[in-house]
Amino acid sequence: MPSLSEELETLWVYHPDYPIDITGMAVSQEGERVLVTLNVTNYGGEEVTATLTASAKHLATYFMPRSEEAVVTIPAGRSIEVTLELSLMDAPAGDYLVQGILSTGPPRYGGFPLTYREAAITLGG
Repeated sequence: MPSLSEELETLWVYHPDYPIDITGMAVSQEGERVLVTLNVTNYGGEEVTATLTASAKHLATYFMPRSEEAVVTIPAGRSIEVTLELSLMDAPAGDYLVQGILSTGPPRYGGFPLTYREAAITLGG
């Protein structure tokens, strides 16, 4: 019987002007807020300014609270930690997919995403 095999190799590359990456993400609930804490590392030799965005989507209804953004400057060879808040006032209880997105700037101003992280959180009602 014929067989087929496939091999996948993943390469990580960085934009030459943005040698940065999300190196960690934590998600927690505090009252009617979801806190998204992102750790970002600059691997380059110059400081870099980028935009961090936190967003969430309720998996059953696709309800999406307003996303939060922060413009950050990461010094050369350093890491920073930034916490963004998502308000879930009047949001349905249940499972949410939360994303932390690192981009060159908001898409509405010509920015493009560099990388992202995802996490799931279950919110009670």
